[in-house]
Amino acid sequence: MKKIFTIPIGIIALAVTTWSCTKKEVETEQPTVNSSASQIGVVIPNEFNYATTKVIDINITAKGVDQNPLGYTKVEVFEGNPYDNENCKALPIATMYTNSGGKVTGSYPIPTAAKKLYALIHTKGLQSVKEIDVNGSNANIDFEAAEFTPPIATSVGKQQQTKVANYVFLDNYDVDGVPLGVIHTNIPQSIMDIINVSLPESRSVPMYNPEYLSGGNMSNIHFIEKAIDVSITFIHEGAGNLNSFGFYFYDTSAPPATKNDIDNIYVVFPNASFGNGGGGNLTTGDKINITGNPLIAQYEGIIDTIQPGTGLGWVLFRSSWVNNQIDVNAAKFYGTESFNDETGIDDSGNSNKIHVVELTDTINEMNIIGFEDIYRDYSWSDEDFNDIIFSISSNPYEAIDNTDTEIVKDPTTDCDGDGVLNANDEYGNDADGCDDEDDPKKAFNNYTTGTLAWEDLWPRKGDYDFNDLVANYEINQITNGNNKVSFIEFEIEVVAIGAGFKNGLAFELPIPPSYIKSVTGSIPNSETSYVVKNANGTEAGQDNAVIFMFENAYDLTSSPNNRMVNVYPHLAHEIIQPILVVVELNTPTTIANLGGAPFNPFIVKNQSRHLEIHLPGKAPTTLADVSVFGAADDTSIPAQNRYYKTDVNLPWAIHIPAQLSHMIEMRMIHTGHTKFADWAQSGGVNFSDWYQNLPNYRNNVNLYNP
Repeated sequence: MKKIFTIPIGIIALAVTTWSCTKKEVETEQPTVNSSASQIGVVIPNEFNYATTKVIDINITAKGVDQNPLGYTKVEVFEGNPYDNENCKALPIATMYTNSGGKVTGSYPIPTAAKKLYALIHTKGLQSVKEIDVNGSNANIDFEAAEFTPPIATSVGKQQQTKVANYVFLDNYDVDGVPLGVIHTNIPQSIMDIINVSLPESRSVPMYNPEYLSGGNMSNIHFIEKAIDVSITFIHEGAGNLNSFGFYFYDTSAPPATKNDIDNIYVVFPNASFGNGGGGNLTTGDKINITGNPLIAQYEGIIDTIQPGTGLGWVLFRSSWVNNQIDVNAAKFYGTESFNDETGIDDSGNSNKIHVVELTDTINEMNIIGFEDIYRDYSWSDEDFNDIIFSISSNPYEAIDNTDTEIVKDPTTDCDGDGVLNANDEYGNDADGCDDEDDPKKAFNNYTTGTLAWEDLWPRKGDYDFNDLVANYEINQITNGNNKVSFIEFEIEVVAIGAGFKNGLAFELPIPPSYIKSVTGSIPNSETSYVVKNANGTEAGQDNAVIFMFENAYDLTSSPNNRMVNVYPHLAHEIIQPILVVVELNTPTTIANLGGAPFNPFIVKNQSRHLEIHLPGKAPTTLADVSVFGAADDTSIPAQNRYYKTDVNLPWAIHIPAQLSHMIEMRMIHTGHTKFADWAQSGGVNFSDWYQNLPNYRNNVNLYNP
């Protein structure tokens, strides 16, 4: 049977000890449990180590539009759907790069509360986001293009009217919004590669390709010669919305002055969405002919030839596919920027009203049109202009005026020569092209974020408010083109110091110190440093690499030592600026070898280097004084891998993969996070999301809310 213990969750007596208000540096003083305090009778399994994350293997297979392996392609993995507004700026928990066979495998930490993951592939022609159920220790993700299935006429979704007000439906459509007369053509992967680098996923056009938006660039189509065989082909959609797409004709010598002056808007794709889980059933290469359409002949007099002086203006109906039909009254974005509603300018100094970029591919004789489907003055607009991508072609191609149109990018450009194309390389692509900042050691960002919180009276019990040191972290394991970590960036933000002790913070990595080339950014003690360092910045005398963030948390604050910070609601709140510590590896290694961030974090208690306080179940470093194990309230047994727990299995530190709302001073954690005790009692099975702001999960009276 599993051994379990009962936790006496009591209120610490405030009147019997002076440390409880000031936490003085007197180790002989200890808290006394008030015997009259109420008990809640929680029992915790002996093996429970308060883990809020677990490491899983993520296996990815990708095939292109030609069903061949899709090599050298970036895939990001998120905890939430990146196309949801509240998640679209979230950091990926993993970034992976497929090999030549279109496969990649890696081990990454994810929250134990996560029931699903979302993978985003950075290529066109595939449904961009895949939802994966998290079962056990593996997540398998397969990306491949959906096969074309001819639309089927049904009574549901069939457009009975060919014109509603000034909206003309070019064709009846099926229940998924696919026009019945769609013609499918195979688009070669070589064209998709061009589009991938020209309009890459999640790459802000104002930041990386501002020339697309420069004044004078065309976004609509102008015909300067007679054109036949004019067609529109669906290429890609990278949107969370189910949008519709259409166009209108106009005289280029007298274009409509306002959107109300448009005569007829022709709906091409009522639901411009992928199949295979994308909310529709379009596939890359689905084409609709403009010339030869009887409705266009009826309303425009265009039969099989478009005359010079004719313009095509683009229209996107935002989130308009509802209940198997198009809502023509939905909000719209236009290729003519003055018709759009935003104000202000973007990061490139161009108008936020621009929602279309037009690129010309002279080799394949087509124009590529990319739409942004989010209001660009919204904070969650990624401005990558690939929410809908389509092409337009004509015979002859020269009938289209491309005088003021940007040229598509070269798909083979790799500025830093690391084998990762610029469009995918986080460190090899910018608006200025190749330059000295392109770094072949860096390709992808892999972020892990969360909060670490400590009690610092170890080996004696604390008050279990876990606010003696509270630090948010963002750890970026930067990988190279071989998916190996070359740099680790620690961004640390101390948010609370509920202690009189001058505590330091460090991380142990499971690799030898010799693997590290350099450490920069750590903050030494303002008094006398107690950390002896190797030439590379790691701590000397350690078997594994130990990286110090700071030696005294109070050195990061404006408060005098021994005055607690951000734990009393009646005192002024202090914003503590984050610090950045950068570790460069001279021997890159896999994320799996590093064991998953945040690795092995610990605090050094009150500048006493031999006193380390780690997360429960985590072993100390070489320099820790192991003779303290078993003293006072500690029941660590190294031979049994039992570390940093009391006789009733209470820890001295906790970690969550989110930002923790920490406790007010002297308020025990379960009195603020009301599901904490239930989570611990179940051994982590129940309420694994105890730290989230969900109904009945919090008692805000006991939480610090500045």
